[in-house]
Amino acid sequence: MTFLAVFVVFATSLAPSIATNILLINTPASAVQCVPTIITFSGGEEPFTLTCVILLITDSATNNQPITETFTGLTGTSFAWSTNVLAGTTAALNLTDSNGVTAFSAPFVVQNSDDTSCL
Repeated sequence: MTFLAVFVVFATSLAPSIATNILLINTPASAVQCVPTIITFSGGEEPFTLTCVILLITDSATNNQPITETFTGLTGTSFAWSTNVLAGTTAALNLTDSNGVTAFSAPFVVQNSDDTSCL
């Protein structure tokens, strides 16, 4: 075999493992104030660091709201976030793996709830 043929065989044998390990985080379909939101992700290398970033705070949400909330040492493919931000807040999620690779969710708006126990 020529060098080029050996390289092509080697490179194509690696492609499936590289492609399946791409870090992805799913944007929550629904995030409701004080109701746990299941955040799912795939790929990457454990442990993970998840950061919830507040992008836009509504007028009623200005008191004692963190700009970011970070959870470290995560393993597996999901995390239950307490959704401890006021309804109307726009947030996004960043997930970083142990190699420093980061994935981002799309922005989402926290929906209203009568439960304020987490605020």
